[in-house]
Amino acid sequence: MESLQKQLFSSNANTNHIIGIMRAVYFLAKKNLPLKLLPSIVELIKESGSPNIFNGTITYTNQLSGNEFLKAISHTIEEEI
Repeated sequence: MESLQKQLFSSNANTNHIIGIMRAVYFLAKKNLPLKLLPSIVELIKESGSPNIFNGTITYTNQLSGNEFLKAISHTIEEEI
């Protein structure tokens, strides 16, 4: 049971981390700012004490990940419209 709880917490933490990164990507896109600023924005979010962004081995803060998140966000918006 303890192992399952740790796995669930880890899964929730990963999900929250990805959502936090996607919010940063969306912010950059809305403000027409380049995705190369993503690592700096994420660092700012971390320093502000956000529990959703953590230091892990996989951070998704590079420009390639930013582009993939931006594609997913734009696809979702297009489908909604």
